[in-house]
Amino acid sequence: MTETDRPDPAVADPTAADTASTAEPLLDHDPAVESVAAAVADGTDREPAAIRRDLDPFSDDGVLTRDAVATTVSDVSQILATAETRVDLAARAVDDVRATADPLADIDVVHHRLRALEHRLAALQRRTVELGETVHASRNRLDTPTAIHRSAVELRETAADAQRVVRVADDLASDVDAFESWLESPAERTAALAADVDALEEALGELSTTVERLAGSSGSNGEQAPAQAWVDAPAQAWVDAVVHTRVLELLVTDLRTESADLRRWADRADASVPAPLPSRIDAADRRRSTLSATLSDLAAPDWRDRFADRLEATDRALARFDPPVAWDRVREAMAEIPE
Repeated sequence: MTETDRPDPAVADPTAADTASTAEPLLDHDPAVESVAAAVADGTDREPAAIRRDLDPFSDDGVLTRDAVATTVSDVSQILATAETRVDLAARAVDDVRATADPLADIDVVHHRLRALEHRLAALQRRTVELGETVHASRNRLDTPTAIHRSAVELRETAADAQRVVRVADDLASDVDAFESWLESPAERTAALAADVDALEEALGELSTTVERLAGSSGSNGEQAPAQAWVDAPAQAWVDAVVHTRVLELLVTDLRTESADLRRWADRADASVPAPLPSRIDAADRRRSTLSATLSDLAAPDWRDRFADRLEATDRALARFDPPVAWDRVREAMAEIPE
């Protein structure tokens, strides 16, 4: 074999580019997808077929080319540009509504809702910056099989993340519009609070049904009656109901605080909050308290010890929240508690 017949080391053995510096980038040699996938697979636990699928956007007829990479980068950049535009539109909407909300910032429910929107916007802005940095790094990190594969995967994930950013930014813009409408309409504020009270009463109705069934499945001393089997695990139904009462207690506190804020706001605007709402909240709280006491009476002897850790964790989690309550964070905190 003559000197000119020898294959280029980067083409014959792409792994060489991962362990030694080369004068020319690997893509300048139009390496075969098959050989690059095999080289990447040698250093990972991934199947070559999966790696080949990852590399497909960078290839043309089974060969990795700079043109294919450039097209992929361009496509992802366009998706990211759309995401950045939607985030910018959401930012403008937040700026506009801030002018309306700032004079009311001493009202907790207004301050909290505005800050929640601002935090969501800040998270989106940080994410778009991170995605832009990923695209830039992926474009410039193409010297080895491992780096090429990593870039292909990151660009695919960036495109998916950018599309999610678009959806989240659109949701944020819609929520900003709803917040602005809520700020400008006393009737809408009252209707929103009434809907939350409706939801509380509905939740208490479902809880009441659970308590009644538990009572029917237990003897007078709290022990399960064998003839009653409305659920496979009455103990689990009991602890779920107890946790529910404690979450509803926080909800009652939150609604009562919001009702007071709206009343103060209405006094300032020479308007009014319908009297039935505070009284309905109070009635719901009394009902919740009664159900909680009944659940305590229904507990079998071993249930309190069996579920002590979960109930203590629930109390600790809920104690971290004060009105106005960030219910998305409450849901996250509750999801972390083992059942």
